[in-house]
Amino acid sequence: MEQTDTVSPRRVLVERVTWLYAWAVTPAAFTGL
Repeated sequence: MEQTDTVSPRRVLVERVTWLYAWAVTPAAFTGL
């Protein structure tokens, strides 16, 4: 894999979207139980 000093903007975006998705879905899953 490629190692760069700067973090890829796309990777940061994906990580942020994943976190937002997890925060939005997890409480709904618990209340669904």
